[in-house]
Amino acid sequence: ALLRTTFVLMAEDREREESSRERELALFRERWVEELEQRASARDGVIGERSKDSEAADLYWMGAAAERNGDMGGAVMYYRQAMQLVPDIEFRASSMRPSHSASED
Repeated sequence: ALLRTTFVLMAEDREREESSRERELALFRERWVEELEQRASARDGVIGERSKDSEAADLYWMGAAAERNGDMGGAVMYYRQAMQLVPDIEFRASSMRPSHSASED
């Protein structure tokens, strides 16, 4: 009877350990997924800001090209669109090169 009780207790201990490991693994997975989602969200925010800056710079340089070509109406339109995206684009654009498509006249 003592041997049987010992085996039963050992089996119960193993079940508790397995259950504890399963809970720990589930908690780890939950935290891991949360971390991945936070990283993805942060990355998307940075990419979105970069894209917005880049788009505004392209519009700014398109405005500059229109101005050089004497198209003041087009220049104002491009400058206005650029400033709606990034209000201080005039200062930022000087440090950003125009993309290939924005620099074409």
